[in-house]
Amino acid sequence: MPALLRSWRPAAALAATLLVSACATRPVTVWTNPALPEHWEAEGKAAVRTAERGTNIYFTWTQSGPAYQIVVRGPLGLGRAELHGQPGLVKLTADNLDKEVSASSLEELLEMTTRHQAPVSHALHWLKAEPATPAAEVVRNPEGKLLQIKEAGWTIDYLEWSQEAPNLPRRLSLKGPEGQATVVIGLWRLDIGPMTTTAEGPAVPEPAL
Repeated sequence: MPALLRSWRPAAALAATLLVSACATRPVTVWTNPALPEHWEAEGKAAVRTAERGTNIYFTWTQSGPAYQIVVRGPLGLGRAELHGQPGLVKLTADNLDKEVSASSLEELLEMTTRHQAPVSHALHWLKAEPATPAAEVVRNPEGKLLQIKEAGWTIDYLEWSQEAPNLPRRLSLKGPEGQATVVIGLWRLDIGPMTTTAEGPAVPEPAL
């Protein structure tokens, strides 16, 4: 197994539990965070810990409609990985991979490359402060602010919100069977243009006019 993927395998999925009193927990229907436009970008870092090891990774996530590109960089010597996704197709390239790997979903890609299973596509919703399925349990404070999501065996706690985009998270923790992570999103860029699309997948966004 490539060293890059051994180090990141549980990091592809993303916890710590926050006990909240006087708050309602209830199943919800799936919804999209209205704070996000069609085209946006986020930059941040994640401190990931599993039973085997811990590591820090840095990411840039660019979204254009249903297509996305996530660039992940690890500590010195770990290298860079690039994930291109759209409905029904996900492609991974990495410094320590001999060739591109493709799959029909993030979960299939994770199992192919690491032999681990985790709700990776759910994590993309959680980072946007969204539940991924109607089975999620959501905790809000009396003012309606999201505090916690429990879903697919994972607990996601929202610890701090962005000052520039108050309905988007700045710091959150995730905990589940595969490990735990604390994610800090230092920048939400909501004024970018659409990504161009090539045969290889989504490319960099065009500058906003």
